[in-house]
Amino acid sequence: MRILIAEDDQTLGKFVREGLESEHYNVDVSTDGEQARAAALDNDYDVVILDLMIFMKSLDIIFCCNVLIYFDLISKRRVIQHFFNNLLPHGYLFLGHSESLYGVSDEFRLVHLPGATAYVKGDRSKAGKQVL
Repeated sequence: MRILIAEDDQTLGKFVREGLESEHYNVDVSTDGEQARAAALDNDYDVVILDLMIFMKSLDIIFCCNVLIYFDLISKRRVIQHFFNNLLPHGYLFLGHSESLYGVSDEFRLVHLPGATAYVKGDRSKAGKQVL
């Protein structure tokens, strides 16, 4: 059986690859979304293990409603950091009404919009401080 793993975390990709190869599967790993897409189209894989976040690049807006409430703090921080890294400057992050970034990340600024709240990504200055 031939398997493609699309995972941008090289440590995790290696871990999954080694586990599958120990069970005698033929495994390829792509660490880039476009590379994974090309590999999937050019080869005959039986299974594709896909990290959906690998395709999130240069976004203006992210809607992630009622998802984070199911994650532990470490997982929330990882997801929110990924969102921050892939949002364009001044991009918007919308969460569910019962969710907040309090205690998770201070890299976004809370904004109140008519009928909704959102978080806005600010620019980081060279000193590492956020410029909004």
